[in-house]
Amino acid sequence: MRSTTGAELRATAAVVTLPVGVLTSGAVQFLPPLPAAKDSALAALPSGLLDKLWLTFDDVFWNPDVDVINFIDPDNPGLWAQWVNGYRAFGTPTLVGFNSSSVARTVAGWSDDEVVASAVSALSRMG
Repeated sequence: MRSTTGAELRATAAVVTLPVGVLTSGAVQFLPPLPAAKDSALAALPSGLLDKLWLTFDDVFWNPDVDVINFIDPDNPGLWAQWVNGYRAFGTPTLVGFNSSSVARTVAGWSDDEVVASAVSALSRMG
């Protein structure tokens, strides 16, 4: 293996753990190349998009005892559908919201202000 500085590392074996998207992107090269069966298996694995948004508030306005908050927006199903209660996990009034798949791709095209406004709007409608 050769590092980005050009240093060569040698070993009889290596355990490589990388996201499927990285492995299939061609950004990492194996010498010798991976066996064809492994390449085929990687090509058959789907790779999706998952975006996270961390929001910290002055106070906890949600149930502080839950781990996860699920939400189905009737107008935009999948948009801000799941939140992790950071207060329970970290002790700070923080929520971590998730978008995935096509919803995440849509939100990725928004400005930071639009993303935050959308998330806050969803939170306000969860009542």
